[in-house]
Amino acid sequence: MKGRVILVDDYGEGSIVAAELADTGLEVEQVRSCPVGEGIVALLAGPDVPVGPVELAALPDLRIVAATSTGFDHLDLDAIRAAGIYATHVAGYCDEEVAEHVIAMSCSLLRGLHVLDPVARQGRWYDYGS
Repeated sequence: MKGRVILVDDYGEGSIVAAELADTGLEVEQVRSCPVGEGIVALLAGPDVPVGPVELAALPDLRIVAATSTGFDHLDLDAIRAAGIYATHVAGYCDEEVAEHVIAMSCSLLRGLHVLDPVARQGRWYDYGS
């Protein structure tokens, strides 16, 4: 065994990560909080998992930190760089879905659906003041 890869993301699929890394000899674990100890070479951190100097100090064998999201503001890049560890994220993840959502929310705002929806769910019509 060459080391351990730890996935700290409630929405991630540890089995998929393990399948992708099956030929590497790396052991994959999915946990609920940032781990500590030796032998951990990669940390896959969900958006709710901060990674900074304290976490890095507890992972002496860490070689790479990967955010499991497009955003990476939960990673202290200066601390990661100072420790000589690589950092990455999932660039481009859900780009089309986010763009479609922005368009849908813009249309909803323009048409006033946020006002009309709760009224319709109560079985009433919105009174436009007429």
